[in-house]
Amino acid sequence: MWTRAMHNPLMMAALESGKFSYLALDFLNLCLQWDPRRRATATELLQHPFLAQVVWDYREHYSEGPVS
Repeated sequence: MWTRAMHNPLMMAALESGKFSYLALDFLNLCLQWDPRRRATATELLQHPFLAQVVWDYREHYSEGPVS
């Protein structure tokens, strides 16, 4: 994943700004590929670590009991 960021100047600038996590930028990069052959599938995106982190953060913040 890191090599994708190193070859994309916009992604590197956003990462260095500190406003976006690396996982968020990697996820967006996979979603926004112009060439459909290089674009991630819905199944691949659902397995991306960024979504797992978002779900974990949501459950931790909004659940009343312990996160399972």
